[in-house]
Amino acid sequence: MPPDTVAGRGTQADQLEAAGVTSAAGIVAATPDDADNLSILITARALNPGLFHVVLENGLSSHSLFRAAKPDFIGQPSVVVAGTILSRIASGMTEPFFQSLLHQDNDLARRLLARLLRHQHEQPPELTAGRISVRRTPALARALASGETVTIRQLLTDPRNRERRLPLEVIYIRRQQQDVLWPEDSMPLALGDQLLLAGRDSAAATVSAMLENDRQLAYVLTGIDKQQGWLWQWLERRAG
Repeated sequence: MPPDTVAGRGTQADQLEAAGVTSAAGIVAATPDDADNLSILITARALNPGLFHVVLENGLSSHSLFRAAKPDFIGQPSVVVAGTILSRIASGMTEPFFQSLLHQDNDLARRLLARLLRHQHEQPPELTAGRISVRRTPALARALASGETVTIRQLLTDPRNRERRLPLEVIYIRRQQQDVLWPEDSMPLALGDQLLLAGRDSAAATVSAMLENDRQLAYVLTGIDKQQGWLWQWLERRAG
């Protein structure tokens, strides 16, 4: 057992205090007992109201109690779609992100959680992984090949209104074995980058579609909505 381990069920205030709950950014209550998980959640919240709470709900019989406790995230093994879990694991991005996060101080973790919670609303933020490549992001690949600089800020711009930012954050980038936790908005993207995004699934789908569409990406980069298709091109030539 590691030297800093605090033995116990975690339901008692003194155990949680010994584990450092008063200065922690978040807590995960994931025992096999729903009563213990709720007790951990309520006790930890009393000791540190600013905690980010993740709680495991083992059975649906206590669902109303878990909802009433209002944790930030509820894990429900009985109703989780296996394919979603497998896609997260297969991405290879989630585990190194959390490993990197564990080595950061609590202030950074709190800032990260605060930004994620801006996009939470009634649902916890979803994690989405993706790679910048010719096959998966053809429009972005063409822009980069032409010498265009595309930043994270532009990646998160709404292709329907470039004055609006999508409810999404890039929380982790892996570039040629170099890991960047919570990259700056000004960071340029590169072919081969692997990205982990957090926010609303609908926003991630919007980004994915934009990176395949030259017109949408051009609008985000330049502010010019250039119509595509032979008819619009013919009309442009006629107008010129």
